[in-house]
Amino acid sequence: NGLSWTVYMEALHDVPIFYHGLFIAYIAVACFAILNVVTGIFVETTMRVAHVDRDSLIQEEVKNKQAYMTAAAQVFRDMDTDGSNEVTVEEFKKAMKDRRVLAYINALKLDFTDVMTLFVLLDRDASGSINLDEFLRGCMRLKGEAKS
Repeated sequence: NGLSWTVYMEALHDVPIFYHGLFIAYIAVACFAILNVVTGIFVETTMRVAHVDRDSLIQEEVKNKQAYMTAAAQVFRDMDTDGSNEVTVEEFKKAMKDRRVLAYINALKLDFTDVMTLFVLLDRDASGSINLDEFLRGCMRLKGEAKS
């Protein structure tokens, strides 16, 4: 239990008033130092937790992007009926009539209204067919997450 500060102040009763002020300043500086250390501990802990949260967020985003790319690749494989690793205009039109493929596309959050416009957007090299890379890049662009 310790003594009250007033006991120490009364002990300074016989000394000049300057020492009273010096004693009060000492108490204030000591309290400030203790509060500064406690605040530093809280800030350091918060920064450590924030760093872990940021890393978790990055890992989650990478995982979600990989899952999206896997699902998009599956849609491509379903559209490629002849197994040529390229989807022609005819295969694309036929796939857009398949409810299962349309459900996949809706699940990938891709919005389109005109089949030919979508095909032209995906066919980056204007070859008349879409390969897997063009399809995946196009899906990411249409979704709005493509980075240059």
